[in-house]
Amino acid sequence: MTSSSGVPDPTSSATDPAPLLRLIFDHAGEGIGVFDADLRLTAWNQLFLDLSGVVAGQVRPGAALKDLLLGMARAGEFGPCDPETEASARLAPLGDGTPSVTHRVRPNGRTIEMRRSPTPGGGFVMLYVDISGRVAAEAELADKQRMLSLLQEHTEQGFWFIDNQLRTTDANPAMCRMLRLPLTHLMGRHIYSFVDEANATIFRHHVVERAQGRAEGYEIELTRADGSKVQCYNNATPIFDAAGRKMGAVGLFSDISPLKLAEQQVRHTGGLLAQKSHVLEVALDNLSQGVLSIDPTGRTNTWNRRFLELLELPESLMLTLPTLHALTLY
Repeated sequence: MTSSSGVPDPTSSATDPAPLLRLIFDHAGEGIGVFDADLRLTAWNQLFLDLSGVVAGQVRPGAALKDLLLGMARAGEFGPCDPETEASARLAPLGDGTPSVTHRVRPNGRTIEMRRSPTPGGGFVMLYVDISGRVAAEAELADKQRMLSLLQEHTEQGFWFIDNQLRTTDANPAMCRMLRLPLTHLMGRHIYSFVDEANATIFRHHVVERAQGRAEGYEIELTRADGSKVQCYNNATPIFDAAGRKMGAVGLFSDISPLKLAEQQVRHTGGLLAQKSHVLEVALDNLSQGVLSIDPTGRTNTWNRRFLELLELPESLMLTLPTLHALTLY
């Protein structure tokens, strides 16, 4: 007698290993099909039926593998095809006695991995594993990697990857443009080779922060290969492996040179305006005539000392920016 899993049903002998064999077959996490040297089925478990797509009614001890493949082809397991031709084509490589790993997407959308291992005497064991979850996860990871690659390739922000020795392991095109170096000349370069001593001090401080696992942002001035400078803001983040060990860090560099130039121009312009305002104030206070300016709403906004003297007005009144009408009532 045989069990429903295709393992011979044992007698009541306590030394018979068949119960253990049946237990392994029935509780294995993989589909198992065992074929002899004549490519005939000798043992199987339920997952073999569930994952392989064989026609359950054809499964029995001694069933020819070609008949099983022919039944699968007729049932549509291999898509539109000529069943005889398809079965023969799939049978041909299964008798060569070499291990193999193949994948097949079943009509139900599940991806099955089939691992064939030869057995002594010319047969083989075929293991069936549903890897649909793994395939989906790998596809999702590949999509994320493509998105990250597109981001790194086309963003104007520089990605600079370094290892624990502070040497360059990778950089995106924007970082290479920022430093005016091709990636081949940047690889392996130490971060301190791109800063003067003042900025090396900044780097040293923040390297300590990264070593302690902290991410942060800071300003740094980098020195390009041609000696010119570029003002940057760096968002730096440590990188850890799956075991939590620090592998290095990545810096996201933004060129803020235009912003720094604009700040300098604003400060310079502000200084000029303050200087001109002071000169104007001195000039007004030294006029022998009284001067008063009224804005479009009718309020006073500028006057000189002589105006206050002539009308005998307190400066405290003028600081309230009164209307011209209010001045006539004073």
